Amino acid sequence: MQNMVNHTRSEDASRLKSRMGSYAAPNPDKDLVSPPIHDDSKSRSKMGFNHPQLGPLLCPAKFLVEYNKDPAKSQKKIQAGSLRVMAALWPAYLYPGDSPGQDFDPDDIIEGLFRGYLLERVAKHIFTSPSSALSAGASNGTRPCNAKIHGMSVVEAEHIAYAAVQACFGISSLNKWKDKDGLFHYNNFDYRIMRLIRERRDGEWVDSLLAYFNE
Repeated sequence: MQNMVNHTRSEDASRLKSRMGSYAAPNPDKDLVSPPIHDDSKSRSKMGFNHPQLGPLLCPAKFLVEYNKDPAKSQKKIQAGSLRVMAALWPAYLYPGDSPGQDFDPDDIIEGLFRGYLLERVAKHIFTSPSSALSAGASNGTRPCNAKIHGMSVVEAEHIAYAAVQACFGISSLNKWKDKDGLFHYNNFDYRIMRLIRERRDGEWVDSLLAYFNE
């Protein structure tokens, strides 16, 4: 069973690789991320926090103001461990806004959480089709989507968590899947998202979030 999970995760990551340059861009119809992401490159060393547009997406939203003031200094702090990027801190790409974390409210970190454009596009890519990821309309792809293949009728907490993990890994500097990237543990991140959605007492917030992903 675990081998099957690993294979599916690897396949999804591989198919996403060539699309991240457009998915990570706020307005891909106008510009892709710059410097461009080359899907044929064997090395991803210039991605993640080493990329001027991907770094802010991965930065914990609560540190984003500090990060944007001096990205180079913040990157050194991340490498030294004094600025801790962990699964316990929500990354900026989970929040809405044309720039990463633009709509993040430090006094209400739940507001807008899981409604960032990158997460939405990755979820559509995985569960509907790549052709639907950048559009609001129905898929025009010819290949059956994962949702139909696995008999999935609605997006639930585990699907949002899975897409969030794939989005995070997809813009990271990791060349291959690992359970953690520095201090950031993907399994903890996945579990934390599922637990928040499933156990959140604010039923209205949960219903609104799930409705958003099931439109």
